[in-house]
Amino acid sequence: MAAANTSKRPPLTDLDVVVPPNSSSWLQSDSSSDYQSDSSDSSRIRNGAHQPKPARRDDILQSKKGKFTALAVLKRILPFLAWLPKYQISWLRGDIIAGLTTAVLAIPQSMAYATVVGVSPVFGLYAASVPPIVYAIFGTSPQLAIAPVAVQCIILRSVLSFVDSTSEPERYTQLAILTSLLSGIFMFICGILRLGYVVTFFSPSVVKSFNAASGGVILISQLDSLFGFSAKRSEHAIVQLINVITGIGNTNWAAFLLGACGIAILVTMQKIAPRFPSALIVTAVGAVAAYLLFSYSDVEVPVVGVVPAGMPIPRITTFTLKDVRDVLPGAVIVGLVGFMSAVAVTEKYAEVFQYSVDPNQELIAFGLTHVIGWFFSAIDAFAGLARTVVNVEAGARTQIAGFTTGVTILLTLQCLTSALYYIPKSILSAVIISAGYQLINPMPFVELYQMKKQDFAVAIVTMGVTLFATVQLGLFIGIAFSLFMIVYRSAHPHWAILGELNYKPGTFKSVHRYRGARQYDGILIFRFDASLFFANFAFFQDTVIEQIEKRGHIETDLDAEDTEQAAEYERSRGDLEENRPLMQGRDRVPHSPVKFIVFDFNPVNDLDVSACQGIIRLQRRLCEQYSVRVLFAGVKGPVRDTLWRVTGGMQGLDRSRTRAVHFLELDDAAAIRRLQTPVASPRPENRNGEATTLFSQFPVDATISSPFTPHAHSSPRLAGVVGSPTQEYIDCACNGQLHRDQFFLTVQGAVAFARSVLVSSRAGGYGTL
Repeated sequence: MAAANTSKRPPLTDLDVVVPPNSSSWLQSDSSSDYQSDSSDSSRIRNGAHQPKPARRDDILQSKKGKFTALAVLKRILPFLAWLPKYQISWLRGDIIAGLTTAVLAIPQSMAYATVVGVSPVFGLYAASVPPIVYAIFGTSPQLAIAPVAVQCIILRSVLSFVDSTSEPERYTQLAILTSLLSGIFMFICGILRLGYVVTFFSPSVVKSFNAASGGVILISQLDSLFGFSAKRSEHAIVQLINVITGIGNTNWAAFLLGACGIAILVTMQKIAPRFPSALIVTAVGAVAAYLLFSYSDVEVPVVGVVPAGMPIPRITTFTLKDVRDVLPGAVIVGLVGFMSAVAVTEKYAEVFQYSVDPNQELIAFGLTHVIGWFFSAIDAFAGLARTVVNVEAGARTQIAGFTTGVTILLTLQCLTSALYYIPKSILSAVIISAGYQLINPMPFVELYQMKKQDFAVAIVTMGVTLFATVQLGLFIGIAFSLFMIVYRSAHPHWAILGELNYKPGTFKSVHRYRGARQYDGILIFRFDASLFFANFAFFQDTVIEQIEKRGHIETDLDAEDTEQAAEYERSRGDLEENRPLMQGRDRVPHSPVKFIVFDFNPVNDLDVSACQGIIRLQRRLCEQYSVRVLFAGVKGPVRDTLWRVTGGMQGLDRSRTRAVHFLELDDAAAIRRLQTPVASPRPENRNGEATTLFSQFPVDATISSPFTPHAHSSPRLAGVVGSPTQEYIDCACNGQLHRDQFFLTVQGAVAFARSVLVSSRAGGYGTL
């Protein structure tokens, strides 16, 4: 069974991808390194193989008596003190095997990613040795595998593009290590200030497009090493590609042949045996081949060369204030992107293994990982998804696995560096290219285009700027453009003209989407699907006036399900014409001018002062210029309170009872459809010749609880149900004031009110509106 499951898994690559936390499934499903191990993880949980859960923050901070203790504070600073006492000896075998397996994968990866940055491969090994040990002490996730990550390495290379790594290798290396220090300080400060939420500013569309563009940049950056020569470096991917093409005549065909064979083997093994340590095997075979070429022929290939033996020695690298200014912005970007990637991986396995993750503590842990790693000359190191999957699959249950990985790589540095001399650089490029090409996947962009055109635009802009400008600028522009689109959507939100569904009375839906939504003569029901504030009120006002003036054709996107429901309802009810007085069909738009506009404010959660003042001005304009009265439905309490404070009160309403207002409601939608006239007048007859009266469904003594005192009226039923339209309300509407008769709990009540006034006006009950 296990073998069957393994064959169905997507290929595991060596390239770690930036994935935002809580991102949607489409974002992660096509990731080349998103090796799905949930099934095996879940089975491990069912079999009782739980790793110790990190203690909850409340449990750590407080003792049984609820008081802070020195031990509690110490456990918060050093999370391993919370899980280490609960460690079981039976877990040790799995942790050690997982640590060794991850180290086998991390050694060639770390060396390759160091070449992406432009530093000696040994600094990649430093970053894969000390940081995992530090994270095991300060981190909260038992499974994370810490080492250099491809995307952060390409960002770091872009940050250091102002320095030539070939002519000034020592200064270049010092700046790379300084960037790691500044990233750590930035993350540590953010953790202390509890700013873990900063990762929410990275939208999935930005991240996915940035990953795809970074994959392209990574491939271009490795082409010269694959062909066996060194091209001039540039922070612009297109310029770098031109430099490679220009120098293609310097190709070392032996190095290219080794690299090409390495790529073919790695890609094949990823598909047929993803858990096999193919990168390590290819690296070892390449080193043997290079050694034989050097020993028995005149052919030479570029190799790694001398790797300093011994464990990294703590030291302080010197830097100037100018160096800090030069790399600080890039260090912030590296820290943000790396932390976002790590949190995504952490949350993935926190859900599987049922433990909680504190993003702020993770910020502190990664900050200390980088700061302490700086003393050991380590470049940036974060959690990679591919390595973490391997770590979990190999049996990691606690941070002991990461500790084992770090110790293993330290021993490799102490004892086996001589074996790294003959590793061809083209083989290290093959390790990166074999994984990076899978990032360039057009399907996420196709899905974005089909799902949301605006998110597709954000993705295209981000990818384009990253490829044709710089990696840093691409990420900045992507984030800025996504925030701009949020502002644009807030300033131009969705709106709809509503009508009552003929097959579901009392339900009002958009006439653009529902065939059965029908409008009333003289009444326009307008819904604005956002809060009103200074940035979108002009759009709100212009749209309202345009719809009042237009009242023309409605281009519809008919809902098939709605159409079927309407047809079924009509078949069950037969001829519905007697149930549709004053209501127009979809094929015939109301021709009478708008006399009432009903604002459905159910989606409006907030109003600012400028919007409140604008509503008063709009009401006056509609009354004076278009002879249109305004009604409100579904106004929330806080919105109503804001209107009260800004407008100085509501006419016809007792100030002392403002907080106890229960807006008038008409629950029975059938009463709306049968509404005829609120005054003593000749009663119309329906198609069966039967006389109908206003609210004939209600008994004579029917009332609805309301703090409003109903005005005297010839119809007590109307006074109890919808309130009476008064000259006071009509005067308020044109004087730019709000009146109690304008507000209703539901759209049904507002429509009933408006129709009662219209019918009464035709009958001469209230004069002409």
